[in-house]
Amino acid sequence: MTASLKSTIKFYLNFVPTYLALYRQVLYDWHRFKKYSSYSMSIFFLQSNGRVKTAEQLSALVQADAHKIEKALAITNPRPGFGVAVVKRLRKNMLEYYHRFNFNSRLEIAYSTLLKYIDFNKKQQSLDEDLEQLILQIEEEITELKMLDHKAAGLIEFSKKDYHQNSKKDLENFFMGRYSIRQFSDEEVSMALLKKAVQLAAKTPSVCNRQSYHAFIFQGREKAQSVLSYQLGNRGFGEQVDSVITVTADLSCFFSATERNQAWIDGGLYAMSLMYALHSLGLGCCPLNWSVEPKRDCALKDASGISHSHSIIMMIAIGHLQDNFKVAKSKRKPMNELCTVIESPIKASSL
Repeated sequence: MTASLKSTIKFYLNFVPTYLALYRQVLYDWHRFKKYSSYSMSIFFLQSNGRVKTAEQLSALVQADAHKIEKALAITNPRPGFGVAVVKRLRKNMLEYYHRFNFNSRLEIAYSTLLKYIDFNKKQQSLDEDLEQLILQIEEEITELKMLDHKAAGLIEFSKKDYHQNSKKDLENFFMGRYSIRQFSDEEVSMALLKKAVQLAAKTPSVCNRQSYHAFIFQGREKAQSVLSYQLGNRGFGEQVDSVITVTADLSCFFSATERNQAWIDGGLYAMSLMYALHSLGLGCCPLNWSVEPKRDCALKDASGISHSHSIIMMIAIGHLQDNFKVAKSKRKPMNELCTVIESPIKASSL
Protein backbone atom coordinates (compact mmCIF):
# COMPACT_ATOMS: atom_id res chain seq x y z
CA MET A 1 0.00 0.00 0.00
CA THR A 2 1.42 3.35 -1.02
CA ALA A 3 1.97 6.21 1.43
CA SER A 4 -0.54 8.31 -0.53
CA LEU A 5 -3.25 5.66 -0.24
CA LYS A 6 -2.55 5.23 3.49
CA SER A 7 -2.88 8.98 3.95
CA THR A 8 -6.18 9.02 2.07
CA ILE A 9 -7.62 6.14 4.09
CA LYS A 10 -6.50 7.79 7.35
CA PHE A 11 -8.12 11.05 6.27
CA TYR A 12 -11.51 9.44 5.62
CA LEU A 13 -11.34 7.34 8.79
CA ASN A 14 -11.10 10.63 10.70
CA PHE A 15 -13.41 12.61 8.41
CA VAL A 16 -16.48 10.39 8.70
CA PRO A 17 -16.78 10.16 12.52
CA THR A 18 -15.93 13.85 12.92
CA TYR A 19 -18.74 14.98 10.64
CA LEU A 20 -21.16 12.41 12.01
CA ALA A 21 -20.50 13.84 15.49
CA LEU A 22 -21.21 17.35 14.20
CA TYR A 23 -24.42 16.16 12.58
CA ARG A 24 -25.58 14.45 15.78
CA GLN A 25 -24.96 17.59 17.83
CA VAL A 26 -26.73 19.90 15.39
CA LEU A 27 -29.64 17.45 15.33
CA TYR A 28 -29.64 17.42 19.15
CA ASP A 29 -29.90 21.22 19.28
CA TRP A 30 -32.64 21.25 16.63
CA HIS A 31 -34.65 18.59 18.43
CA ARG A 32 -34.40 20.38 21.79
CA PHE A 33 -35.51 23.73 20.37
CA LYS A 34 -38.42 22.06 18.55
CA LYS A 35 -39.45 20.16 21.69
CA TYR A 36 -39.11 22.79 24.41
CA SER A 37 -39.70 26.16 22.73
CA SER A 38 -43.15 27.33 21.69
CA TYR A 39 -41.95 28.35 18.22
CA SER A 40 -45.17 27.06 16.64
CA MET A 41 -47.02 29.93 18.37
CA SER A 42 -45.67 32.29 15.71
CA ILE A 43 -48.04 30.54 13.31
CA PHE A 44 -50.93 31.44 15.63
CA PHE A 45 -49.81 35.06 16.15
CA LEU A 46 -48.52 34.25 19.67
CA GLN A 47 -52.01 33.46 20.97
CA SER A 48 -51.92 30.26 23.00
CA ASN A 49 -55.58 29.14 23.08
CA GLY A 50 -54.46 26.11 25.08
CA ARG A 51 -51.73 25.13 22.63
CA VAL A 52 -48.62 25.73 24.73
CA LYS A 53 -47.65 22.85 27.00
CA THR A 54 -45.85 24.40 29.97
CA ALA A 55 -46.18 27.28 32.40
CA GLU A 56 -42.77 28.58 31.32
CA GLN A 57 -43.83 28.80 27.67
CA LEU A 58 -47.04 30.67 28.45
CA SER A 59 -45.31 32.93 30.96
CA ALA A 60 -42.86 33.94 28.23
CA LEU A 61 -45.72 34.90 25.89
CA VAL A 62 -47.23 37.03 28.67
CA GLN A 63 -43.91 38.69 29.51
CA ALA A 64 -43.06 39.43 25.89
CA ASP A 65 -46.34 41.25 25.23
CA ALA A 66 -46.19 43.13 28.53
CA HIS A 67 -42.73 44.35 27.59
CA LYS A 68 -43.89 45.40 24.12
CA ILE A 69 -46.43 47.71 25.73
CA GLU A 70 -44.08 48.97 28.43
CA LYS A 71 -41.27 49.82 26.03
CA ALA A 72 -43.73 51.50 23.63
CA LEU A 73 -44.75 53.80 26.48
CA ALA A 74 -41.06 54.68 26.97
CA ILE A 75 -40.45 56.10 23.48
CA THR A 76 -40.54 59.85 22.87
CA ASN A 77 -43.98 60.11 21.30
CA PRO A 78 -46.11 56.97 21.71
CA ARG A 79 -48.97 56.77 19.25
CA PRO A 80 -52.31 57.24 21.02
CA GLY A 81 -54.36 54.06 20.94
CA PHE A 82 -51.40 51.88 19.93
CA GLY A 83 -51.21 48.13 20.33
CA VAL A 84 -54.87 47.12 20.65
CA ALA A 85 -54.23 43.66 19.19
CA VAL A 86 -51.30 43.12 21.56
CA VAL A 87 -53.39 44.22 24.56
CA LYS A 88 -56.20 41.81 23.70
CA ARG A 89 -53.78 38.94 23.12
CA LEU A 90 -51.99 39.68 26.39
CA ARG A 91 -55.29 39.67 28.26
CA LYS A 92 -56.25 36.25 26.86
CA ASN A 93 -52.85 34.72 27.58
CA MET A 94 -52.92 36.12 31.13
CA LEU A 95 -56.29 34.58 31.88
CA GLU A 96 -55.30 31.26 30.34
CA TYR A 97 -52.11 31.23 32.42
CA TYR A 98 -54.04 31.88 35.64
CA HIS A 99 -56.64 29.19 35.03
CA ARG A 100 -54.09 26.59 33.98
CA PHE A 101 -51.12 27.36 36.23
CA ASN A 102 -52.33 29.73 38.99
CA PHE A 103 -50.84 33.12 39.90
CA ASN A 104 -47.23 34.27 39.43
CA SER A 105 -45.26 37.52 39.33
CA ARG A 106 -45.49 37.82 35.52
CA LEU A 107 -49.24 38.37 35.82
CA GLU A 108 -48.67 41.20 38.29
CA ILE A 109 -46.21 42.89 35.92
CA ALA A 110 -48.49 42.40 32.93
CA TYR A 111 -51.56 43.82 34.66
CA SER A 112 -49.60 46.76 36.03
CA THR A 113 -48.44 47.47 32.47
CA LEU A 114 -52.01 47.37 31.18
CA LEU A 115 -53.08 49.90 33.83
CA LYS A 116 -50.28 52.21 32.68
CA TYR A 117 -51.58 51.72 29.14
CA ILE A 118 -55.02 52.89 30.33
CA ASP A 119 -53.51 55.94 32.08
CA PHE A 120 -51.59 56.98 28.96
CA ASN A 121 -54.57 56.69 26.62
CA LYS A 122 -56.88 58.50 29.04
CA LYS A 123 -54.50 61.45 29.04
CA GLN A 124 -54.44 61.32 25.25
CA GLN A 125 -58.25 60.97 25.11
CA SER A 126 -57.72 57.91 22.95
CA LEU A 127 -58.94 55.13 25.21
CA ASP A 128 -61.51 52.71 23.85
CA GLU A 129 -64.04 52.26 26.69
CA ASP A 130 -64.78 48.66 25.75
CA LEU A 131 -61.07 47.87 25.81
CA GLU A 132 -60.73 49.55 29.21
CA GLN A 133 -63.50 47.35 30.60
CA LEU A 134 -61.87 44.23 29.16
CA ILE A 135 -58.65 45.16 30.96
CA LEU A 136 -60.27 46.01 34.29
CA GLN A 137 -62.32 42.81 34.25
CA ILE A 138 -59.08 40.86 34.58
CA GLU A 139 -59.19 41.61 38.32
CA GLU A 140 -62.53 39.82 38.59
CA GLU A 141 -60.94 36.58 37.41
CA ILE A 142 -57.42 36.98 38.82
CA THR A 143 -58.45 37.99 42.31
CA GLU A 144 -54.87 38.19 43.65
CA LEU A 145 -54.43 41.36 41.60
CA LYS A 146 -56.84 43.25 43.87
CA MET A 147 -54.35 43.01 46.75
CA LEU A 148 -51.40 44.54 44.86
CA ASP A 149 -50.32 48.16 44.48
CA HIS A 150 -49.72 47.83 40.70
CA LYS A 151 -46.31 49.48 40.78
CA ALA A 152 -44.52 46.54 39.19
CA ALA A 153 -44.38 48.16 35.74
CA GLY A 154 -44.43 51.50 34.02
CA LEU A 155 -41.84 54.20 33.53
CA ILE A 156 -39.06 55.72 35.63
CA GLU A 157 -38.20 59.35 34.91
CA PHE A 158 -34.59 60.50 35.11
CA SER A 159 -32.80 63.76 34.66
CA LYS A 160 -29.59 63.51 32.67
CA LYS A 161 -27.71 64.62 35.78
CA ASP A 162 -29.22 61.92 37.99
CA TYR A 163 -28.66 59.17 35.43
CA HIS A 164 -25.02 60.11 34.99
CA GLN A 165 -24.60 60.29 38.74
CA ASN A 166 -25.20 56.52 38.89
CA SER A 167 -23.00 55.71 35.91
CA LYS A 168 -19.95 57.90 36.58
CA LYS A 169 -17.86 55.38 38.42
CA ASP A 170 -14.24 54.46 37.82
CA LEU A 171 -15.10 51.32 35.91
CA GLU A 172 -11.84 51.14 33.96
CA ASN A 173 -9.93 49.73 36.93
CA PHE A 174 -12.86 47.44 37.74
CA PHE A 175 -13.01 45.95 34.23
CA MET A 176 -9.26 45.77 33.76
CA GLY A 177 -8.80 44.29 37.23
CA ARG A 178 -10.96 41.21 36.68
CA TYR A 179 -9.09 38.01 35.91
CA SER A 180 -10.03 34.36 35.72
CA ILE A 181 -8.94 32.93 39.06
CA ARG A 182 -7.60 29.40 39.41
CA GLN A 183 -6.10 29.65 42.90
CA PHE A 184 -8.55 29.74 45.79
CA SER A 185 -8.30 29.78 49.56
CA ASP A 186 -9.88 27.23 51.90
CA GLU A 187 -12.48 29.75 53.14
CA GLU A 188 -16.07 28.73 52.50
CA VAL A 189 -18.25 30.94 50.31
CA SER A 190 -21.55 31.78 51.99
CA MET A 191 -24.88 31.23 50.29
CA ALA A 192 -25.71 34.87 51.05
CA LEU A 193 -22.82 36.07 48.85
CA LEU A 194 -23.76 33.72 46.01
CA LYS A 195 -27.40 34.83 46.09
CA LYS A 196 -26.34 38.48 46.22
CA ALA A 197 -24.34 37.99 43.01
CA VAL A 198 -27.34 36.30 41.35
CA GLN A 199 -29.55 39.21 42.44
CA LEU A 200 -27.15 41.81 41.02
CA ALA A 201 -26.84 39.94 37.72
CA ALA A 202 -30.64 39.89 37.37
CA LYS A 203 -30.40 43.40 35.86
CA THR A 204 -28.94 41.80 32.72
CA PRO A 205 -31.01 42.72 29.65
CA SER A 206 -32.79 39.95 27.76
CA VAL A 207 -34.96 39.69 24.67
CA CYS A 208 -38.38 41.23 25.48
CA ASN A 209 -37.37 41.10 29.16
CA ARG A 210 -38.23 37.39 29.17
CA GLN A 211 -35.31 36.66 31.52
CA SER A 212 -34.71 33.15 30.24
CA TYR A 213 -31.44 32.89 32.16
CA HIS A 214 -31.16 30.91 35.37
CA ALA A 215 -28.46 30.17 37.95
CA PHE A 216 -28.10 26.72 39.52
CA ILE A 217 -26.00 27.06 42.68
CA PHE A 218 -23.83 24.16 43.87
CA GLN A 219 -22.51 25.43 47.20
CA GLY A 220 -19.68 23.74 49.04
CA ARG A 221 -16.72 21.66 47.95
CA GLU A 222 -18.52 18.32 47.82
CA LYS A 223 -21.19 19.59 45.42
CA ALA A 224 -18.62 21.61 43.49
CA GLN A 225 -16.43 18.54 42.90
CA SER A 226 -19.43 16.49 41.80
CA VAL A 227 -20.62 18.98 39.20
CA LEU A 228 -17.08 19.72 38.01
CA SER A 229 -16.60 16.03 37.27
CA TYR A 230 -18.83 16.57 34.23
CA GLN A 231 -16.75 19.52 32.96
CA LEU A 232 -13.53 18.92 31.03
CA GLY A 233 -11.49 22.09 31.66
CA ASN A 234 -10.84 22.35 35.41
CA ARG A 235 -7.94 19.93 35.77
CA GLY A 236 -5.22 21.15 38.13
CA PHE A 237 -7.36 23.61 40.09
CA GLY A 238 -10.87 22.16 40.32
CA GLU A 239 -10.13 20.61 43.70
CA GLN A 240 -9.65 24.12 45.15
CA VAL A 241 -13.07 25.37 43.97
CA ASP A 242 -15.51 26.00 46.81
CA SER A 243 -18.75 26.48 44.86
CA VAL A 244 -20.04 26.37 41.28
CA ILE A 245 -22.84 28.21 39.54
CA THR A 246 -24.14 26.61 36.36
CA VAL A 247 -25.70 29.23 34.10
CA THR A 248 -28.53 28.12 31.83
CA ALA A 249 -31.18 29.60 29.57
CA ASP A 250 -34.64 28.08 29.24
CA LEU A 251 -35.74 27.30 25.67
CA SER A 252 -39.36 27.53 26.84
CA CYS A 253 -38.98 31.33 26.69
CA PHE A 254 -38.56 31.44 22.92
CA PHE A 255 -41.19 31.15 20.23
CA SER A 256 -39.87 31.70 16.74
CA ALA A 257 -37.35 29.95 14.54
CA THR A 258 -35.32 33.16 14.35
CA GLU A 259 -34.79 32.92 18.13
CA ARG A 260 -33.08 29.53 17.90
CA ASN A 261 -29.76 31.04 19.09
CA GLN A 262 -31.19 33.57 21.56
CA ALA A 263 -30.61 31.33 24.58
CA TRP A 264 -26.85 31.59 24.07
CA ILE A 265 -27.05 35.37 23.75
CA ASP A 266 -29.23 36.00 26.81
CA GLY A 267 -27.40 33.36 28.82
CA GLY A 268 -23.98 34.67 27.79
CA LEU A 269 -24.88 38.22 28.78
CA TYR A 270 -26.12 36.96 32.13
CA ALA A 271 -23.00 34.89 32.76
CA MET A 272 -20.74 37.91 32.23
CA SER A 273 -22.90 40.04 34.54
CA LEU A 274 -22.71 37.30 37.14
CA MET A 275 -18.91 37.18 36.94
CA TYR A 276 -18.70 40.95 37.36
CA ALA A 277 -21.10 40.71 40.32
CA LEU A 278 -18.89 38.06 41.94
CA HIS A 279 -15.85 40.26 41.28
CA SER A 280 -17.56 43.24 42.92
CA LEU A 281 -18.27 41.14 46.03
CA GLY A 282 -14.60 40.24 46.42
CA LEU A 283 -14.87 36.65 45.18
CA GLY A 284 -12.65 35.00 42.63
CA CYS A 285 -14.23 33.12 39.74
CA CYS A 286 -13.35 31.33 36.53
CA PRO A 287 -15.69 30.69 33.58
CA LEU A 288 -15.70 27.07 32.44
CA ASN A 289 -16.98 26.23 28.98
CA TRP A 290 -19.69 23.65 28.33
CA SER A 291 -18.61 22.48 24.89
CA VAL A 292 -19.70 18.88 25.30
CA GLU A 293 -21.42 16.11 23.40
CA PRO A 294 -25.15 15.48 23.92
CA LYS A 295 -24.43 12.41 26.07
CA ARG A 296 -22.55 14.48 28.67
CA ASP A 297 -25.09 17.31 28.51
CA CYS A 298 -27.93 14.89 29.27
CA ALA A 299 -25.92 13.13 31.97
CA LEU A 300 -25.37 16.34 33.97
CA LYS A 301 -29.02 17.32 33.68
CA ASP A 302 -30.18 13.89 34.81
CA ALA A 303 -27.76 13.91 37.76
CA SER A 304 -28.41 17.48 38.91
CA GLY A 305 -32.10 17.94 38.20
CA ILE A 306 -31.55 20.71 35.65
CA SER A 307 -34.49 20.57 33.25
CA HIS A 308 -33.76 19.34 29.74
CA SER A 309 -35.53 22.46 28.48
CA HIS A 310 -32.56 24.48 29.75
CA SER A 311 -29.49 25.02 27.60
CA ILE A 312 -26.35 24.98 29.75
CA ILE A 313 -24.32 28.07 28.89
CA MET A 314 -21.31 27.55 31.17
CA MET A 315 -20.17 26.77 34.68
CA ILE A 316 -18.54 29.38 36.91
CA ALA A 317 -16.02 28.13 39.46
CA ILE A 318 -16.06 30.31 42.60
CA GLY A 319 -13.96 30.73 45.72
CA HIS A 320 -12.37 33.23 48.07
CA LEU A 321 -9.01 34.67 47.08
CA GLN A 322 -5.72 33.62 48.64
CA ASP A 323 -3.63 36.36 50.26
CA ASN A 324 -1.25 36.09 47.31
CA PHE A 325 -1.93 34.33 44.02
CA LYS A 326 -1.08 34.30 40.32
CA VAL A 327 -3.25 34.74 37.21
CA ALA A 328 -2.62 34.30 33.50
CA LYS A 329 -1.82 37.64 31.85
CA SER A 330 -4.13 36.85 28.90
CA LYS A 331 -3.09 39.85 26.81
CA ARG A 332 -5.90 41.25 24.65
CA LYS A 333 -5.84 42.08 20.95
CA PRO A 334 -4.88 45.64 19.89
CA MET A 335 -7.65 48.02 18.85
CA ASN A 336 -7.12 47.53 15.12
CA GLU A 337 -7.87 43.82 15.58
CA LEU A 338 -10.76 44.33 17.98
CA CYS A 339 -13.04 46.44 15.83
CA THR A 340 -13.74 47.65 12.32
CA VAL A 341 -15.08 51.14 11.70
CA ILE A 342 -17.49 51.27 8.74
CA GLU A 343 -16.61 54.50 6.96
CA SER A 344 -19.09 54.71 4.09
CA PRO A 345 -22.90 54.62 4.38
CA ILE A 346 -24.62 51.34 3.55
CA LYS A 347 -27.81 50.81 1.63
CA ALA A 348 -30.91 50.73 3.82
CA SER A 349 -32.67 47.37 3.97
CA SER A 350 -35.65 46.78 1.72
CA LEU A 351 -36.39 43.32 3.13
